[in-house]
Amino acid sequence: MNFLNVDNPFFSFISKIINLILLSLYWLMCCIPIFTIGASTTALYYAVQKNINHDLGSATQQFFRGFKENFKQSTVVWLILFALCLLFSFDMTFFTNYGNDGHPLMYYLRYPFIALLVIEGIYFIYLFPYLARFKNTVKNTFINSTLLIIRHPGKTLLFMLFLATACFLVWLLPITIIIIPGIYMWQVSNFMEKIYLKYMSDEDKDFERRRYTPGDPHED
Repeated sequence: MNFLNVDNPFFSFISKIINLILLSLYWLMCCIPIFTIGASTTALYYAVQKNINHDLGSATQQFFRGFKENFKQSTVVWLILFALCLLFSFDMTFFTNYGNDGHPLMYYLRYPFIALLVIEGIYFIYLFPYLARFKNTVKNTFINSTLLIIRHPGKTLLFMLFLATACFLVWLLPITIIIIPGIYMWQVSNFMEKIYLKYMSDEDKDFERRRYTPGDPHED
């Protein structure tokens, strides 16, 4: 019976769901040390692109391969973002408390730091997928991510909506943490890959096509 065929769309869908749960759990587990959040997020995008989008390798194999290959740069980028987050959060809290203590004008000084935290969240969305897909210096990774953010404001708003929805669902129903990270990254990758293709040469596009063809020597 076709229904029992492992290539049946139903079984393919179930397989993807299981892999998304696995990837979400791997991401959560590897985020626990805090300083590995960047490497874990990069690995999640790497595995989603390879395994979920192109059926290459196993979810486990691709996640930990992406984690290992991108650990150094992803960690450097994450520590920069984390340090800035602590700084902006401290300043926001300081001015909020100062305003509440009888200095209302000081209260409004918190808003620039709230804006900076939002901007940092946008960089979080773009930086780690970029690291998962391209080899570059940390400096150029920030520069190119900035250009992508500026050139694609519509997609940036959409990604922010994805992230806000994912966070809300986990807050509303914490058990969804076992699959929401994978689903979020899957949705982001579907749009992010189209953005990347716009800036690739024909040669790069051909390499990408062969790279994601199972059994092709360019597959990695």
